[in-house]
Amino acid sequence: MQEDHATGSFGIIIARTAAATENAISSLELAQDLLDQGHGVGIFLIGDGIYLGKKSKTRAAELISALLVKGAKVFASPEHLKASGLSKERLVSGIEVVEDTYKDLVDFVMERYEKVLSC
Repeated sequence: MQEDHATGSFGIIIARTAAATENAISSLELAQDLLDQGHGVGIFLIGDGIYLGKKSKTRAAELISALLVKGAKVFASPEHLKASGLSKERLVSGIEVVEDTYKDLVDFVMERYEKVLSC
């Protein structure tokens, strides 16, 4: 993971699917609003949240694609990707699969973004 610590930057950790909670979609919509306001935004997909990054015609995949185009960074856990039966090729283009989930998640929370939300 590269340094991306900017004033007013927000990290969002998503560990649930849109089917499990509306918070997942609301978090992606919040990310869109934050980007529109000029904030830096990063999203880390872990657990069942990994399914939001799957290439599909779902609202979540469309939002993630739009976020990536606007400059958001989206990261995925390799362990959770493997556990879900997905591969990097089946993710929305532009999602970065990190090397070490624990190390990169700690960096995401402690160093990379000023404020971090989770759902």
